[in-house]
Amino acid sequence: MTNISTLERLTKENPLDYGYWNDLGIEYKKQGRQKDAIISYLNGVNAIFQSIYLQLKNSKDNEFFGVESLGDKANHKFWLDRVIDCITAYSKADGVSNIRFPNGQTAIKFSDQITYGGLLFFDQENIRYVLPNLIHTFADCLTWNKIYSTYLNNIGVAYAEKGDNDKAREYFRESIAFTPKGTDYPNPIIGLRELKD
Repeated sequence: MTNISTLERLTKENPLDYGYWNDLGIEYKKQGRQKDAIISYLNGVNAIFQSIYLQLKNSKDNEFFGVESLGDKANHKFWLDRVIDCITAYSKADGVSNIRFPNGQTAIKFSDQITYGGLLFFDQENIRYVLPNLIHTFADCLTWNKIYSTYLNNIGVAYAEKGDNDKAREYFRESIAFTPKGTDYPNPIIGLRELKD
């Protein structure tokens, strides 16, 4: 067991190490500091998204994920907001001044595998055009293992312990959508049932 001050130092020194953020959130939760636990878990979620982004390569050779790959994930907003925030931050760091995300019509146009292959985005006249494949790739990466769904489950539990059952349900539902097939933990379905959904 690592104490809170050590974990706080480790998260400052290693902000993209989402394991430290989770450990810190657990320690806060043990002390009844649910608000601090939620903040720590949210920082861990941001670290997960940044880590995914930094591992991606913008290449036509990437795997192409169509809209059908989203499944139930398309019904949830939290992950999509994090994806947009992450893409925006790193695009600005790349010196891009404008970013265009696809709406429904452009998403159909930009989901042309023959033209774009597995590209994630393209830049034109200082505008970064985000292709649907980047969003769909993030959704796929978030279900490679149980880390993201575990974080969502932990956030849901912290909100439930604070008495905010509506917020807890929201996180439990998204956790269920992102739990990899065949994984028995976390089990946010139990948490959702306990809230008498």
